[in-house]
Amino acid sequence: MTAVIITEAICLRGYDFSESSRALHFYSPQRGLIRAAAKGMRGAKSALSGVGEKLAISHLQLRTGASLHTILQYQSVEAFPFLRSDLMALACASLLAETTHRLGGEDDVDAEPTYMALRGALYRLQAVAVGAPQTREGEAIGVLAQSLLHLLSLSGYAPALDYCVVSGEPLDWQASFYAFSPELGGVLSPDAARRETGGSRVNVSTATLRALSAPERADWQRVDATRALGFLRYYLTYRLERPLRAFTFLLSLTSAPTPASTGASLTRPSPALE
Repeated sequence: MTAVIITEAICLRGYDFSESSRALHFYSPQRGLIRAAAKGMRGAKSALSGVGEKLAISHLQLRTGASLHTILQYQSVEAFPFLRSDLMALACASLLAETTHRLGGEDDVDAEPTYMALRGALYRLQAVAVGAPQTREGEAIGVLAQSLLHLLSLSGYAPALDYCVVSGEPLDWQASFYAFSPELGGVLSPDAARRETGGSRVNVSTATLRALSAPERADWQRVDATRALGFLRYYLTYRLERPLRAFTFLLSLTSAPTPASTGASLTRPSPALE
């Protein structure tokens, strides 16, 4: 039995599936991930021609379907034109959209916190894009770091970055780096690192851990973005079990190291992110 869904949603991605139509993936506060067909939208005079703009927020009216819903009507809420004018802000927004897509589930009635986190990040990145050019990169990476860690927390995957995941004791920040275990989901104190010999781990600099453990207070104009982004990529790749494609473009803008280029491994100890 078909029904009608009315919701606000953010477009995460899309692809052509016929000569005139596209399949679109949205994220909504009431239902989480929504897969829908925009039939005829590729026509020049289609009333749906703007519905598939990636990252845009729309009000949607959809008819439910077995595998794909059908978009009946849409109204644009925010297209983020200024966000699209800055490559760094756009790369950060695209990474957040892909992360939400990979973490999100369909028919999720508890999706509103994740939706609002992504929505808020897009508005913040648009504000960064129209700010002072000399501070844009640092501010965009700061928004990205806060938002990625928030999305991970909402999904139950927040890494422990300022205390030992084994003992629960706060780190004393006296070492130049600490071992991080993706299997355990957090940092190991030097004593715990000596005792816990199994699994993979990577060394992460103290400066990186301190910035990521409190990203809202970090000075992202001074933080080494290459190390911070390298660690986030490492952890997200482990948690999601495959790399995020949007990271490739972002890393090309920042020259941040990738696990492959630095020797980091998801299956064996490595000091690559030291």
